[in-house]
Amino acid sequence: MLCCQVWCALVIPTHVSLRLLRELQQANDDPVWEDHPELLLWLLYIGGAFTTTETVRSDYVVLLRLNTSSRLRGFYKSWQELLNILKQFIWSDVAFTSDVKALWEEVTN
Repeated sequence: MLCCQVWCALVIPTHVSLRLLRELQQANDDPVWEDHPELLLWLLYIGGAFTTTETVRSDYVVLLRLNTSSRLRGFYKSWQELLNILKQFIWSDVAFTSDVKALWEEVTN
């Protein structure tokens, strides 16, 4: 399993999530995402779902909303469509689904 209670309770996921967020913010305008929107979605949702810091999570929500209204417009319309995209990459239903779905609900509301 990719995530367990011990891993999720550590500060490592939050630190990794923050570093990933900073890199994604800096690279947000990079044209590489035009050819790899699925990877961008996966990075944004996985990074945002596993932070325990509210400010970092809200920054992921902002970045997700920004990308959803621009380069990812119409790319997915439902949770099931998003889930199908995310499952193209490293994915564990047990470890990821509930946290990522909660983030998706936050982004779409």
